[in-house]
Amino acid sequence: MKYDDIKKVNELLSESKEAESDLREMVRKCHNVLDKVDGQWEPEIIAKMDGRPRYTFDKLNPVVDGIAGEIEGANFGIRVMPSGGTATKDLAKTYDGLIRNIQTISNASHVYNAASRSVVEAGLGGWEIYTDYVDNDSSDQDFIIKNISNYEDRVWFDTAATEQDMSDANHVFILDDITPDDYDERFPDGSKQSIGSDRTFESYEHKPDFITVGRILYKKKLDLELVMMSDGAVYEDNDDFKKVADEKAAQGITVKDRRKKKGHKVISRMFDATEFLNEPQDTVFKDLPIAPMFGNFKVREGKILYRGSIEKLLDAQFTYNYARSREIEDVALSPPAVTWASRVQLGNVSDRNAATNMSVSAKRVYLYTPDPMAPGPPMMGQTPQVSAGVQQAALNSLSDIQTGSARAPLQN
Repeated sequence: MKYDDIKKVNELLSESKEAESDLREMVRKCHNVLDKVDGQWEPEIIAKMDGRPRYTFDKLNPVVDGIAGEIEGANFGIRVMPSGGTATKDLAKTYDGLIRNIQTISNASHVYNAASRSVVEAGLGGWEIYTDYVDNDSSDQDFIIKNISNYEDRVWFDTAATEQDMSDANHVFILDDITPDDYDERFPDGSKQSIGSDRTFESYEHKPDFITVGRILYKKKLDLELVMMSDGAVYEDNDDFKKVADEKAAQGITVKDRRKKKGHKVISRMFDATEFLNEPQDTVFKDLPIAPMFGNFKVREGKILYRGSIEKLLDAQFTYNYARSREIEDVALSPPAVTWASRVQLGNVSDRNAATNMSVSAKRVYLYTPDPMAPGPPMMGQTPQVSAGVQQAALNSLSDIQTGSARAPLQN
């Protein structure tokens, strides 16, 4: 793969976007439905309403809150257990302590919950693992777990990857929006050409001015040599092993066997729409340090599929809002019932006053002047009625939401 060719890199990014464009648009639609004003009204319907009342009776956010609340209450995390063989309880305890420290300094519970909620909402989320100095006075870097917000616009894996954890991907793109001033400071010789978006619509206005830059993480193949020691431990023959080899020998632990294997080293590089912004940077990772999360993950015809808990409920929610708005329009916002009377019947001043105040009067008996041309007392018009069909549509759509959410499965 020509990862040193900027044209090829941008082509790979475009291919990844095209392969998932339909799924990503649905993810954005689901987020809009949950978060955006008027998100639970279809634009085509809004255009046809022409000033008529539109009300939103949100039944979907409670569905999300219910599922996400159970996840947040589970307090899950990474645990290390000894598996037998060369694994020992002390080694597992050491690794478990190291990982627990990484999760603590990263506030990982918040990261996991944020990514999980995004998956519940729209079927897609994830986080990144990177290295940084947690303490300015420290000389050592720590691993840090960070949530990837707006994942649907920013993360794109190799199109050939089909594993749920994307472990079979050769590369991944992470896009970042930075201000023009930040771009000038970090990349003074850059072209300032922003990477294009695959969005077919913009959800919000009045957004800050920014330039989209990309970071590609890709696997560089390596020839590695494994060393098996007489105590059963296995090491890569590298500088780290050389540091402990003499210590092992002093303990009477010798090399028992060697073998070669293929491995990877992850390389990172920044770019914009027309050029690379830095030289390739080695990382400490052997695998791509992006952890994706998918809801209802499947692979069909070589294409990965995913969805959140509300995607199948959208039509019912749209219908429910429309039907309930029609109910309110037909009753609460309709003109009140009127009373029809002839001029003769209300020719008397006291009759006219009584009729005018009828809606607020407590009188039980009213007098009127008979009119031979209009037999009988003044006639009251029909009270506004809700269409039985509209009421049934509201009930049906509410039932569809309730029954659909009850069986909406989630896979992480």
